Amino acid sequence: MNSSTLHPRTARTTGLLYLALAVVAIPGFLIIRPMLFDPESAAATVSHLVENEMLARLGIALELALVAAQALVALWFYRLFQRVDAFAAASLAAFGLINSVAILGSAACLGGALSIALTSMNGDVPEAAASAQLLHSFRSRVVTT
Repeated sequence: MNSSTLHPRTARTTGLLYLALAVVAIPGFLIIRPMLFDPESAAATVSHLVENEMLARLGIALELALVAAQALVALWFYRLFQRVDAFAAASLAAFGLINSVAILGSAACLGGALSIALTSMNGDVPEAAASAQLLHSFRSRVVTT
């Protein structure tokens, strides 16, 4: 890589966006998720979601912020490396944008689980618990791995 091909301002912006990606992801994945979801008990998951509604909404907001950060990082990596290797830069951007769509699916699953848990207070709790647990299982095994 030639130093004349990389622009310092673009490199700094990319680095800051990448740091923001980590800052937004860590609370959502390592702190909030374990507080809300019990992989062994669907009833406990629904109970946690209902009791900690604001925490669940914060988790959704953090995942949506993560989507935005991931998309911006992908685009700035493209800007950073397009002069070095245009195909590799486009591939990096494409994979980053696909990842942001997957994270968006994860946020939708979390929102669906919260919605199901909140409506279960008026109806069939076992079925709602199973549905919320299914959305969490899908989210954790397929979308975010």
